[in-house]
Amino acid sequence: MNIKLRLFIAFFLVFGAGLYYVFDIIVNDIRPRYFETVEESMNDSAHILAALIEEDITDGKISVKRISELSDITYQKKFSAKIYSHLKTSVDLQFYVCDRNGIVIFDSRNGERTGKDFSEWNDVYLTLRGEYGVRSSKITTEEEGLLYVAAPIKSSGIIIGSVTVEKSKKSVSSFIYLARKRVMFLGFISFGAFTVISIILSFWITSPIKKLTAFINSLKENRHSLPPKFSGSEINDLALAFEKVFRELKGKKYIENYVNALTHEIKSPLSSIRSAAELLTEKLSEEQKEKFAANILRESSRIHSLIEKMLLLSALENREGLKAVEKIKAKEVIEDVTQSLLPQAESSEIELKMQCDENIIMEGEYFLIRHSLLNIADNALKHSPTGSVVEIKCEVKNDSAVFSVIDQGSGIPEYALQKIFDKFYSIPSVSTSKKGTGLGLSFVKESVQLHGGHVSITNNSSKGVTAEISFPLKQNRAEG
Repeated sequence: MNIKLRLFIAFFLVFGAGLYYVFDIIVNDIRPRYFETVEESMNDSAHILAALIEEDITDGKISVKRISELSDITYQKKFSAKIYSHLKTSVDLQFYVCDRNGIVIFDSRNGERTGKDFSEWNDVYLTLRGEYGVRSSKITTEEEGLLYVAAPIKSSGIIIGSVTVEKSKKSVSSFIYLARKRVMFLGFISFGAFTVISIILSFWITSPIKKLTAFINSLKENRHSLPPKFSGSEINDLALAFEKVFRELKGKKYIENYVNALTHEIKSPLSSIRSAAELLTEKLSEEQKEKFAANILRESSRIHSLIEKMLLLSALENREGLKAVEKIKAKEVIEDVTQSLLPQAESSEIELKMQCDENIIMEGEYFLIRHSLLNIADNALKHSPTGSVVEIKCEVKNDSAVFSVIDQGSGIPEYALQKIFDKFYSIPSVSTSKKGTGLGLSFVKESVQLHGGHVSITNNSSKGVTAEISFPLKQNRAEG
């Protein structure tokens, strides 16, 4: 399981559990809060009715005449009140009045409960004793039932009866249902939003890790790249620390590899020079002396060329970016390379052909681009037979200037195709049957990568080799 998925699950479980807990409390708390509000308003209504009844008390006796007339008018009245999504058309608040003994003396429900003894019901029982009277009951097992709130009726400060207001819980339940529905909808929206946020957070947290991993891999693969910039100083410090450690380790390994490679490559010409020098100490003819002296000169020149190319390649490999970036015409590069190789081509009776649009302009270091193309074209000449043609051309592909060098030689053996860019690896040329230093294509590879381009060498279907090196038309990298 990757870290991104683990972070997502962690966020999901922690915040999801918290979200569920909060909404569970809200949903379960809606019903009691609604009934508390209803009960509070019913208490006010009960005391208002009690005050109206108290105005008609005569000699300590309750008169229900005026309250009965008021009841008839109230329940016959029709209206239309849109309370949120609930339409109300009539008064559903009922009430009844009891005397000091708890006997119902007035009932707003058409008098159906008049004369009944309610003295044992909590609303009447508690109110007649000076306490807060309230009760709840069910009409049937299917229906919500009724809520009762009572207020005392007093005469000269003495409780002589009670008035109870009743309201069906069903009317309140519709509001509770709508409230819960809205809360649940909000919960689902919040859950969806939270899921998206969790995904974004997991990507946001792991993005620097992915960039850091890509940067470390680029160091491992010896690609030229700068440390990525992160918003957090800790990740930046970590990236710089990785780069510093890698550069130190790479430097040590680099020196070790170069010393081993140089020792191996120089061993053969040094042995040849030593043997020739030893023979020169003996009595030899002038012809033999000239032969061995020429051998010493040739092998020393080989060592000199090898060291120079190694120094140039070493400097290139340790660079982090381009230095003197300028606008370069591709056709001028091809013409420059062609002029340099023309004597070699004429001596080998090889025809050089060039093809390039005048308008192809790229950005980069002229020296590196020229030497890259020169190395590729020089290899093509060395491995081309007499009387053949070497074609050098350039065209624009995918916002890059692509140089192609096509020869008519025997091609590259399959076993060598995967090794041609390795240091010191080379195959004998057609003209001299001698190997080169094996550093030319390594230089090309480093130069192209430094520009952010690509190099490929493949055998043609018929004969010969096609080498392609591409350089971006625009350089987006910071100059090193």
